[in-house]
Amino acid sequence: MQAMEDGAPPGQVLLRCGLYASAAAGLITITLCRNMVLPYASVRAARLMHGGMVRAVLRAKVSWFEATPLGRVLNRFSSDISQIDQMV
Repeated sequence: MQAMEDGAPPGQVLLRCGLYASAAAGLITITLCRNMVLPYASVRAARLMHGGMVRAVLRAKVSWFEATPLGRVLNRFSSDISQIDQMV
């Protein structure tokens, strides 16, 4: 608006408006991409971590299951998953 008051040529006013519009469109595009990619990446990372934990528990020796009560295994597993989900 200052350019209009100073008597700037109309071409310069249009150029400034175009720059502002392109900057706004760029920010909107970045925000939309971030809001679409971030949840997908978070779910994928959580699945990979959970899968690794399940493989580690299922490949444990039978003696470990005999020495460790099932409740303790489930409690530890659920608390680890909860911490991972909070971090992701």
